[in-house]
Amino acid sequence: MPTTRLETREREVRRVEWQDRPRERTVLVPETHLVEKQRAVLVPAVREEVRERTVLVPETRLEERARPVTVVRNVSETHTEQVVTAAKVPVPVCDPCTGLAGVVARVVPAVTDVCVTTVRPVVEQVLQKYTVAVPTVRPETRTETVRVPTVREEVRTERVPVTELRRATKVELVSVPVERREVVREQVPVRELRPKVETYTVRVCEERPEVRVRRVPVTVTREVTEEVVERVPCRVAVRVPYQVTERVACRCE
Repeated sequence: MPTTRLETREREVRRVEWQDRPRERTVLVPETHLVEKQRAVLVPAVREEVRERTVLVPETRLEERARPVTVVRNVSETHTEQVVTAAKVPVPVCDPCTGLAGVVARVVPAVTDVCVTTVRPVVEQVLQKYTVAVPTVRPETRTETVRVPTVREEVRTERVPVTELRRATKVELVSVPVERREVVREQVPVRELRPKVETYTVRVCEERPEVRVRRVPVTVTREVTEEVVERVPCRVAVRVPYQVTERVACRCE
């Protein structure tokens, strides 16, 4: 059975302490002082120059051109057409009451030839002239005064700060790790096992003999007489006609 007890043990522990110790080190101290130096400087300047250049001056000139134009013109035509008109024709008529004969005018259709004038459109190609303003340019020489940027060299004296490094020894307090050993006592839980007797009930499986009766299928073999018809191969003589050629000896006379 597990039990726990406290046990006092000693162990050595290393502790690190930081202590201030004086140390010397060499450092570079920057010192700056002014020094006179001469240097060449490019100073921008402007000078005037007279130059000639050719420019293109735009101008417009009139130009006469011709182009084909389609024109529709009306043409008068005279032709003869047949026209149906109403014409009066004298027809003799007899009065049924008096029996006198007379003449009555009857209107009947008559076909006559009439001259008709019609207008027919005719398409013609006509050459049309027109004036076009054509833009052109002409070269022209002009004189101009141009300001040309230039530079000139100039020597200047100026005081420039120069930084130099000087070696110096400096004493500083530096934190140094110091190791110290120390014995520490502490209580540690110790786990132990001690014997203990326990009584408990267990179910145990036992086997005992027992006679049981059961029915089992059994196969029995007996002889049975059967008549079986079988086909047995046999040889039978069959007469087959055939021809045989034999050679017979003959005597020559």
